[in-house]
Parts: sequence; structure tokens; C-alpha cells
Amino acid sequence: MARIQPDEMDLTLVGKPEFMCKQSRMLFRTRAEHGINSDVGDDLVAFAREKLVGASNETGYNEGQKLAILARRIPLDIRTNTSAAIQSINRQIAQHMRVLYGITDNNETLLTGSPSEPIISEGAKAAMRKDFSATDALFGVFSSPGISVGERGEMVAELLMILASDAATRSGKFSIPSFFECLLTDISWQKLKSSQASRGRCFHTKNFQETFENSFGNFNHIIKIYGNVPGLKSWYRYLTRRVAISSQFGQQGIDAAFPYTIDGTAIAPDNTSTMFLQTRSRVGMQKPSEKSFEDMDRIVHQMHGSGDTDLNPTQPGLKPVIRMIFSLKSHEKEVTVMEYGDYDNDMLAWDIYVPFSSLRAVQENCHAWHSALTMELNAGRIFFGDKVRMGWPLQRRKATIFGQIGGQWGSKRLGIVARRRRKGRRNIG
Repeated sequence: MARIQPDEMDLTLVGKPEFMCKQSRMLFRTRAEHGINSDVGDDLVAFAREKLVGASNETGYNEGQKLAILARRIPLDIRTNTSAAIQSINRQIAQHMRVLYGITDNNETLLTGSPSEPIISEGAKAAMRKDFSATDALFGVFSSPGISVGERGEMVAELLMILASDAATRSGKFSIPSFFECLLTDISWQKLKSSQASRGRCFHTKNFQETFENSFGNFNHIIKIYGNVPGLKSWYRYLTRRVAISSQFGQQGIDAAFPYTIDGTAIAPDNTSTMFLQTRSRVGMQKPSEKSFEDMDRIVHQMHGSGDTDLNPTQPGLKPVIRMIFSLKSHEKEVTVMEYGDYDNDMLAWDIYVPFSSLRAVQENCHAWHSALTMELNAGRIFFGDKVRMGWPLQRRKATIFGQIGGQWGSKRLGIVARRRRKGRRNIG
């Protein structure tokens, strides 16, 4: 991974294909450095798409190709618990750029994944532009052997966030108002844009549209992190890779987090804030719960520094935070922006309760998305109680702040596994 120069810390620059290649494996980095202004480097995104799907066709993808495409947009955990799953994962490694991280001690499970490589995710995005049905692809993923899914519809929620990002992105970035306009139905967006902050409104009088009119995001993929959420000193770096995070299974308070700039396109710690997402799939949660938003407080302070001056309510520069709860079983049709009558103004936050039917993509294809959600929730119960299949990280599983070890590290890991197996060792740790 190339070192990022200070003058490159801007959303406009990190969204360029040649920059994204620098944040990926050597194959793409070399092509960007030596192929620009030649036939080789004319279209780096198309090259990434072709390498990912293993073909030059832009439509008519088979199930294996669809799996590879979605795996570069949202975290997909594939477990080799059957012979069919082993065959599927071997094809993904051989043909679709999935990385082998290691093998469990009993040699029964291959640990694989799709590390953060922005240019490949941009190639996956390009593959989803023409005649690509996200819901059909999800159905295929859920029926694929070895797929480990969450219990609360996290994969559906994360894909909906990705689709809104795709629709709103222009020149490698999107404004926060544009993102929510693409995420929500018209009536819900109109309600949100004119709303006041849920917390901190005593010292902040601007509405949502005015507050975020110069704020920008840029994520084109989501990765799973195994460990604590990033802190203030590292969270802004995720913007350089155009990545959001899905938290480890059981992380209290949030299921995913999405970085964005507060004012302009400069990437810096003091100019970065967060959209937090929590998914709920209980029929009983038909109305917004204040406690559910309170559960996010600790994570907000952890990621933005509880001792930072930006968290002092007397400071006009308090960082604005967006906190969402996707209530996937709610029968409501519109978002609710929480209003608290008597609350400590220890942060500036919009707390947004988002029923499933208030999402634009769901409104446009209601039956397909509800079917996909039902299928995920049912599939999640298959693995109940199995920590490996439910996505819990193994103790020896190594990771970086940008997801599982990939790229050159992945290749080294493959070599280590092969050498140790030749020596007859069973402990691959």
C-alpha cells in the first residue's frame, strides 16, 4: 500500500481510479503507475471489473460472479462446512480474487475474505450498473453453500446503504443531503431535511439540510472489523480507502459506521464525523426507542474522543453525528427524527428511526426486498449457536484496521500455510 502524501488527503483526489489502485494489490498499482496514457491504463475500473468477474461481459453474470460482486461491496462470510461450500470458495479464490487468510487447527475450515481494495470495489460497482438486480443477487448469496449471515438483517441494511451511495456519488464522493435523498422516500426525506437536531439543539439552530450541506461521504464498500471500533486518530483514514465498517458480531450499540467530512472535502481528524447504523428486526419494535439510541453513546464517545474539545457542548464546533436505527419489521411508512424534552446536550446528533418501508429502494421494489429480508432472517437461524458459522472471529485470526489481511500479506499467508502443511504440522495459527 502506497504512502499517502499530505496534499492527497482530499475526497476529490482519493476518488480517482489511479489513486484507488495505489490502495490495492500490486497488480492494480503497477497498472496505474505504468499504464496511464496508454491502452493498458485507459480504463482502470473496467479492468478491475473484468478481473473480479473473470470475464469481459458486462451483463448476464452467473451465481459465482454475483457472489464475487456483492462480496466486494458488503462483508460476506463463507464457511467451508460442506464439500459444496469448499468447491464454491475454491472457485472464488481461483477466479474471483478472494483471499485465503488461513486454515483452522483441524484443517476443516478455510478462512477467506475480501480485503479493502477500493479499485476492485469500484469495479464491482461498475458491474452492478447494467441489468443487475441487487435482490436477485442476494437471493443467490443466501442460497449459496456456507454463507454465514447475521440474525437481524444486517446484510440487507448494508446493501441498501451501498445502493444509496452509488446513486448519490458524483466524481468519487456524495453530499450527505444527496445521500439521504437517495436513501429515503420523498416524504421521509422532506421530513428529515427540515428537522432540528435530536440532541444539542439548544446551541445549534440549523436544520439537517443546512447543517450537512457542505458535508461529504465517499464509501463504495463495507468491511467487517474484528476488534474495537476505530478511535479519533485513525477513523479519518477510512475516507482515503472509501470504506465503511461493519462491527464485530455482538458489538454493543452499532452494527455499522460510515465516515464523512464535516465541512468541505479535506480529510483530517478534526473534519471527520460518523453515521452510525443499528439494525432491528423485532416485530415488537414498531415505534422508536430512546434507549436504543442511548446505547450508541459509548461508541460515539469512543470514536470521537470523550475528552476532545469537540465534545464540549459550549463549543460551537461540536461535531454533528447521525445515528440511525433501521427497524426492518416496523409497519410505519415514514422516518421519525427523535425529539427529547429534557436531555444533556453532550453531543450534536440527529437520531433517526428508519422503518423498512421508508427506504426508497424498498418502496420501488417492495416485494423483492421483503422477500430478501425474510430469507436472510430465516437463514440466520440455521447457524444459531455455532460461533464459527455466525461470524465470530477465531483467536488466531489476524486483522488490520482495514479488515482482514489481504493483498501481499494474503499471498505470504498462503505460502506459510503451504510450507507448514508440507511439514505435517496441524497448528497453522
